[in-house]
Amino acid sequence: MNKITKPLFGLFLMLFVVFVAGNISTLQAQETEKKSQMALHHLHISMLNHGLEMAAQGANLEMISTMEMNPDVKPELESITLKHGRDMVTRGKELIERAIQGSAMEELHKESGTSGKTMQYTHDLGNAMLDVVGYLDKMHMKFPTGKSMSLHHMHLALNHALVMAIEGSDLIMLGQMGMSPKVDGFSIEHGKKMISEAESIWKKTMEGKAMKDLMSDKKSDLMERTHKLGDAVQKVFGMLENMPEA
Repeated sequence: MNKITKPLFGLFLMLFVVFVAGNISTLQAQETEKKSQMALHHLHISMLNHGLEMAAQGANLEMISTMEMNPDVKPELESITLKHGRDMVTRGKELIERAIQGSAMEELHKESGTSGKTMQYTHDLGNAMLDVVGYLDKMHMKFPTGKSMSLHHMHLALNHALVMAIEGSDLIMLGQMGMSPKVDGFSIEHGKKMISEAESIWKKTMEGKAMKDLMSDKKSDLMERTHKLGDAVQKVFGMLENMPEA
């Protein structure tokens, strides 16, 4: 090796080492992000989505227990469904808060930092879900009649659509995890259809003739809360539909 080629070889070797080290660092960062995404998807399914589903179902139980549509239902049963519905809303909210603020999230922050798009998405989704629960929490009223009764029936439809979208989101995430190749494709496809159907129910409920007829009457606080709930639910739909892949 002559005097000219020796420095060139040294330079090439140094650049090669930098290149390899850079690639290793990038691959390590990608692997860390992938593990973080998988952990976050388990958190999405088991805590965020489940927590919101609990709250929506609990709110429905609360509303049904106060509608007095069946005189044969004993007061004791109504008090049971009312209490159980209230507990479900409370525990659903606590589960969402625990998902984005609890020890599991703290550990994920330590392992992968806070800059990943799935991490940021998780916090944004959790906060959007808490907004929905906040409106669900204010929807309960004793003995609704007339316009209030009609709106409560719409709330039941909105909450049903929300549960559909959540279950569709769970199916999509399960399919994306790649644990069962023979059914993963169907799981993702059906999950997307469920979210699409949920959005259709939401649109028909919030923008249909029944709502327009009710809006032609005097405005009420319940009507205002209904539209705020609808907006909050629609935001969650959009986020569930665009969840980052694991």
